[in-house]
Amino acid sequence: MLAALALLSLTSGAIEEAPPATLEEHVQRFWEAAGPAERASRIPAILERGAPFTELREALRAGPSFASDVPRGKLLLRRTNPEGVEHPWVLLVPEDYDPARRSMLRVELHGGMGIEGWDFDGSWAEGWVPQGDHLVLLPAGWWDSMWWTASQSENLAALLDRIKRTYNVDENRILLVGSSDGCIGSIFYALREPTPYAAFGGSVGCPVRLTNPTLRIDGQMHLSNLAGQSFFLMNGGKDRLFPVQDIRDYWELFERSGATVDYREYPDEGHGFRISAEDERDWARFLFGTVRDPLPDRISWATERTDRYARRNWLEILELGESASDAEELRTDVVLPRICTGKYRRLKPPRKLPFGRVELERTDNHVRLRTAGVRKLKLLLSEDLFDLDDPIRVDINGVTVHEAAIERDPECLLRWAARDLDRTQLFSAELSLEVPNE
Repeated sequence: MLAALALLSLTSGAIEEAPPATLEEHVQRFWEAAGPAERASRIPAILERGAPFTELREALRAGPSFASDVPRGKLLLRRTNPEGVEHPWVLLVPEDYDPARRSMLRVELHGGMGIEGWDFDGSWAEGWVPQGDHLVLLPAGWWDSMWWTASQSENLAALLDRIKRTYNVDENRILLVGSSDGCIGSIFYALREPTPYAAFGGSVGCPVRLTNPTLRIDGQMHLSNLAGQSFFLMNGGKDRLFPVQDIRDYWELFERSGATVDYREYPDEGHGFRISAEDERDWARFLFGTVRDPLPDRISWATERTDRYARRNWLEILELGESASDAEELRTDVVLPRICTGKYRRLKPPRKLPFGRVELERTDNHVRLRTAGVRKLKLLLSEDLFDLDDPIRVDINGVTVHEAAIERDPECLLRWAARDLDRTQLFSAELSLEVPNE
C-alpha cells in the first residue's frame, strides 16, 4: 500500500530551532534548507562565522548528519512547481535503509507520454516495491509535462534536491533509466543535462522521438555532448514502433560520438519483453557498478542557449556568439538526425539554431579549451583537480588568457554547494573568461 505523505514529512524544517552555534550545525541547517534559494539565504550567516576555508570545505565535504527516523517503504508524494503545475511522484525506500551509508539512487522514467494526466494514486508506479540496497525515484510524466520539456527538467532537479537533503544519496551513483518514452527521456538528459547522473539507458526507446517538433522537445540535441556518457540499452527485433535497423544506426552513431553503449537485442520480441537471466545480471551490474566522475579531465559541451542546459560538470557557457579565434572544426556540430524508415520521415525537421561549443582538456594546472560560437565561459575550480597555491594556466584556441594563482573564495564554495548539494563537486573558486576575438 502507498503511504500518502505530505511533502513536509521529507523535510526537517517544521520545528523552529535554536540558531546554530558550531560550523557543523550551520552545515546541517544549510543542507536541510528547502531548495537552493533558501540555502543561499543561509550563506551570510556561515560567512559571518569566519571559519577557516579548509575547515569550511571539509565540513561541506563531510555533509550533514542524516536522520534515521525518515519515511520508508513506498511513498506517494506531490510537488507543485513555480508555475503551479502539480507533479506527483513515488519514492521507494528500503526498510533497512541505513543513513550512515551512501545509497545508490535509480531514477526510473515510465513510458506513455500521450496520457492527459495522472490521478494522485501512484498508478504510474504500479508493481514497483522497495527493493535491494538502493532508493528508486518514480516521477510521473504526461502530455503537458513530458520528460523532454522544461517543466520536467525543472521538476527532476527539484526532486533530486529534495531526496538528497533527506536521504544519504551517493551523488556519484545516480542513474537515469526508463522504458519506451522513459528510455527516450533518459537520452534527452544525456544530451542536455547529464551532470547529476552516472549513466543512462533502458529498453524499447528510440532517439528519433527527439527529432519530432510536435512533441515540444526542449532544444537542440548535440551529438558531441554524448562524449564520455555510458548507456545500457535493450530493444526488440520486431518492434513495430521503432524499426530495429533504425535503432542499430542510432546506437552506432552514439558510439561514434564518444559514448559507451552496451546494447542487447531480442530478435523475436516487439515493444516490451522479459529480458534474459544473463542480461538481468549485466543490467544489475550496470546499475550498481557504474560510478560518475564528477570532475572529468575532458569535457565536450554544446548548447544553443545559456539560461539552461549551459553547464556540464565544471564548465559553464555564459555567452554565445562568434569570435575571430573560433576553432573551425567546431563550427559544425552534428545535431541528432532523423534516422527513420517509418512515419517520422514525413515530419518537418526541427529548425537548426545557432549554438556554441567547447572542448576542454585538463593536465594538472593547465586547461586547454577549443571553442566555436562562444564569447564567454566559466570554469569552476575544485581542489580535487587543481593546486590553487600554484598558478593556473588557461589557453583558449591557442591563446593564453590566464596564468596566475587564484584565491580561494568561501562565498563561491557555498554558492555552488547551495546549487548542487553535492559533496563530491565542491568549487573553491571560479574563473570567468572571454574568448579571444583576434
